[in-house]
Amino acid sequence: MDSSKLISVLSESQQLGFLGPGPIEAHLRHSAGFLDIIEESKPTPKDILDLGTGGGIPGLFLALALPDARISLLDASVKRCAFLKKTVTTLELDHRVEVICERAEVAGRSSLLRGAFSTVVARSFAQPPITAECGAPFLQKDGVLIVSEPPESDIAIRWPKTGCAKVSLVPEQSIKSTHTFVKLRMINLCPDEYPRRVGIPTKRPIF
Repeated sequence: MDSSKLISVLSESQQLGFLGPGPIEAHLRHSAGFLDIIEESKPTPKDILDLGTGGGIPGLFLALALPDARISLLDASVKRCAFLKKTVTTLELDHRVEVICERAEVAGRSSLLRGAFSTVVARSFAQPPITAECGAPFLQKDGVLIVSEPPESDIAIRWPKTGCAKVSLVPEQSIKSTHTFVKLRMINLCPDEYPRRVGIPTKRPIF
C-alpha cells in the first residue's frame, strides 16, 4: 500500500485537530493492528464500519489496505465529516467509502445501516458499555466488534459477559499485536431497544 497520500491527509487532519497527537506513523501502526485481526477472518469482511472515525483512523487505512471492502466512516461532527468527504475524494475512494455524518445512537436505528456490517471497528470512541451499545446495532449476526483497548486492560472487568449479552455480544478474545484489542462476537441481532436515544448510553450505561 502506498501510504504517502494517506500520511499527507492525516497530517492535515492532525493540524485541524481531528486526529490525536504523535507521529502519523504511530497512528498507522495502530491501524495495522485492526487490519491484522480483520485479515484473520475468512473470507475477509466486505462491509466495515469505523465507529466514531474522527480524523479517519483506522477507516481510511483499512480502505486502502482492503481494496475489495466497502468502508463506512461514521462521525457526528459536521466539520470532521466535511474534511473526510474531501479526503475520500483525494484518495480516490469515492466508489466504496461512505462518510456518514450522524450520532451513532441515531444511525444505529437507520433501516439502511442496522445489521448491515460484518465488522465494526472502534478506536477511542467511548467507554466499553457505550461502545457496545452503539456498535452492536450495526452488526450482522456472527459479525464482530473490534475495539482498541488501553495496554494491560482487564478484559473480564471492562467487558463483562453479562453486560455485553444485553446487546447480544460475547467477548471472544483479547489480542495484543501492535496494540491491545478486544474482539466481540455478535451471537444474534441486537435487541430492538438498543441503542437508546442520544445521551442515554452515557448517562445510564448498560454495565
